[in-house]
Amino acid sequence: MYLLYDVLQLRSSSLGNTLLVKRQDWKSTKEDIASLTPDQLQTAAKSIANGQQIDNPIIQRLQRALTTIGMQVPESFSQKLKMRSKIRGLIARYGMPAFWMTINPSDLRNPLVLILAGIECPEDILSSANAAIRHATATSNPVAVAQFFNHICKGIFKGLLRSHTGQIGILGEVSNHFGVVETNGRGMLHLHALIWLTGNVAFESL
Repeated sequence: MYLLYDVLQLRSSSLGNTLLVKRQDWKSTKEDIASLTPDQLQTAAKSIANGQQIDNPIIQRLQRALTTIGMQVPESFSQKLKMRSKIRGLIARYGMPAFWMTINPSDLRNPLVLILAGIECPEDILSSANAAIRHATATSNPVAVAQFFNHICKGIFKGLLRSHTGQIGILGEVSNHFGVVETNGRGMLHLHALIWLTGNVAFESL
């Protein structure tokens, strides 16, 4: 599974490289790369280490090119910049978000993980044994955990919030949402989301 993820990342970065070399300014980009010197790179590295901006215009242009490649790669810093740009665009269109929400379901305690993993526990099993089976399943079957997380998030956004349906949910009529999935220290998935409500004051109204 991890090898497959690496292959997907390489394919994504290859797409970014392809987009870069097909741009009209690729010739000037190659000239910028050829003109770099070790002193320029060391100076830029010192500026970054000191929290300062890089003054060299050549390195600035190359950084923008690297960002173009990285925006296609999952979990990269460049993709985070792309997400921030999307959030700013949503704020410009829908106004300030009304709610900040975190979805953090417990895969170690929810019996849905066992169902998705195809494991049946007897009803008369001891609670300690039941907890041990759930823990072993959640830590050894990442596919079932990912499916569990996907079902929970869909249930919340579609069933409770009624996002993108035009219907009233538990928070009112949700006009849009933007969520980002993260992992904790042991790899458990959780989601942070911004939620916009219909009727919120947008920039055009202001």
